[in-house]
Amino acid sequence: MLNIILKFASWVKNNITNPYGEKQGRIICRIAASDHQSNYFLRFFSVFSGGTLNLLGMPFDINKNQIDIDIEIINNNNELVGRYSAIGKGKEICSLYYGHNYLLAKRMAYIEAFKVAMTDIKRQIQNNHQQIIVGLNAE
Repeated sequence: MLNIILKFASWVKNNITNPYGEKQGRIICRIAASDHQSNYFLRFFSVFSGGTLNLLGMPFDINKNQIDIDIEIINNNNELVGRYSAIGKGKEICSLYYGHNYLLAKRMAYIEAFKVAMTDIKRQIQNNHQQIIVGLNAE
């Protein structure tokens, strides 16, 4: 989860904030839902073959994550300026010769799903940036 928080802070800093001037509001990120799926079919054949198929290149697992992210932009008067949401999907392979180990593959799939969702939210914010500017400058 720490990776997601750091990624979000970096994304906001690099994509939508102006480091100069007065603070106009805040942005809140909520992970509304997340889902993780593993491929038990591959695990079964890995165990059944004693790892022989994995030595030949078959992956141990394919991790798939889906994450639902909600972003709220709030001005200094605690008024909601905009609400955006997106669903991101990520997939990583866990194998001997390529991909990642099991724990890292799970984490990387989660981060990839977060990036996909944030890219969609960035597009939504860009399409609505005039309304956001007006809402943040409202007194």
